[in-house]
Amino acid sequence: MSLEKPIGPEAILEKKKKYIMPCLAHFYKEPRQFVKGEMQYLYDSEGRKYLDCFAGVSVINCGHCNPEINARVVEQVQSLQHVCNIYLTENFVNLAEKLAEVTPGDL
Repeated sequence: MSLEKPIGPEAILEKKKKYIMPCLAHFYKEPRQFVKGEMQYLYDSEGRKYLDCFAGVSVINCGHCNPEINARVVEQVQSLQHVCNIYLTENFVNLAEKLAEVTPGDL
């Protein structure tokens, strides 16, 4: 989490409407600004803890800020963060191979 004071839900909603897409306004009457995630929990800018029952995009499987995943990400980023896929990198093809092994059909 940043050491700066969070800008708050209202400011985030305004920026979201102005800079992202107006149709992505929010679903809640009083949305919270989440500033930290820890496995199945989220923490808001007021310090309250929530059980994340609305997780998506792999959080359901992995948890927020999963220490094991974070360690592997840090390890990778310290050696090679990102290059265009026209260059040869081993991890790229190894991941594709593993995905082909576990997904149905002929990838």
